[in-house]
Amino acid sequence: AASSQDTGPKALLSAQPQSMPKRHQVRIKWALVVAAVVVLAVGIPVAIADDQWPVAWELVFAPFGTLLRYALGKMLNGRHWVPLGTLAANLIGTLVVSVLAILAHDVVSADNDRIQDLLAGIVSGLAGCLTTVSTFMGELRGLGESRFDRAVAYGAGSIVLAQLLLLVSNGTYSWVYA
Repeated sequence: AASSQDTGPKALLSAQPQSMPKRHQVRIKWALVVAAVVVLAVGIPVAIADDQWPVAWELVFAPFGTLLRYALGKMLNGRHWVPLGTLAANLIGTLVVSVLAILAHDVVSADNDRIQDLLAGIVSGLAGCLTTVSTFMGELRGLGESRFDRAVAYGAGSIVLAQLLLLVSNGTYSWVYA
């Protein structure tokens, strides 16, 4: 007999998550913390031993980007129709990448491998975990389901603000020092 419940791809994508008991949520959070500590405790020494300094620096800075993104989301999202926490995280990450690209290209000697590795690790680790395309796209989809005009405004506004931030940071440096 055919089931009356739709199990197709559309139904799976639109399904609401089941609520999980609080004790399971706490256990999962602690398991993730332990897993992250193990990855860092093993990964950093392995990367250093293999002379993979950018990877070591990524592992050092990634948790800070993740925690900052989480804190911004908790503090700012839900207060306005625009997810301000995600917007702030993406703009801060854009500024970090911009400033460090200037440092890596024009300020720090290309021969200084350790500093170049550090800058690359900060960009990939901190800024890579701070910025988030998946959350941005999910929020656009959510806004688009209820208010398409707001989704367009948020998406276009995010891109325009990031480009203006790059123009100001890179432009200022170029105008002053080039």
